[in-house]
Amino acid sequence: MTALSRPQNGFTMIELVVAMAVLGILMAIAMPSFVETMGNSRIRSVAESVTSGLQFARSEAVRRNEKIRFSLDSSTGNWTVRRSADNTCVFDGDVLQTRATTSSSTAVVVTTFSDVPATAATTAQVYVYGPNGSQAQDCMDAVEQFVALRIDSSSLAADDSRDLRLVAPPVGRARLCDPHVTTGDTRECPTS
Repeated sequence: MTALSRPQNGFTMIELVVAMAVLGILMAIAMPSFVETMGNSRIRSVAESVTSGLQFARSEAVRRNEKIRFSLDSSTGNWTVRRSADNTCVFDGDVLQTRATTSSSTAVVVTTFSDVPATAATTAQVYVYGPNGSQAQDCMDAVEQFVALRIDSSSLAADDSRDLRLVAPPVGRARLCDPHVTTGDTRECPTS
């Protein structure tokens, strides 16, 4: 009587090599898209952080009925909201909120953007809200305030980057806009 042969379990070496080759090809195809998606996600994250900081500063100015300064370090993306101790244009009062970017956001660059028509200088990353929630006009001489920021990535090619603009008009709320969308889209950046 012959012994029944047992079926073999496992994979052959050739099957493993073919599976690894297919996996390697799929990863090579997907990796550039993944890197682009992560870079654009970082841009959006920093842009939303700066926007929320500006909205917080504006709401605190109205709530406290005093001048509040939002300042941004464009080299790091860190921002601080500070109050004026005596409601002047000297901001030596309490720090109300601060936000530091994570190390994964270091490739994101925040710069002033002068293509948006402005009534204020666009050279510094400072914005001062008055007690009524609009730009503090009497502080215009004390600090140069930005009107629009460009948020982009230094690690992505220009064609792959979905850079954003943050527009902070003298009256009203700061908002994000996308310079790449067509006319009529709600994400469109203002032109005048």
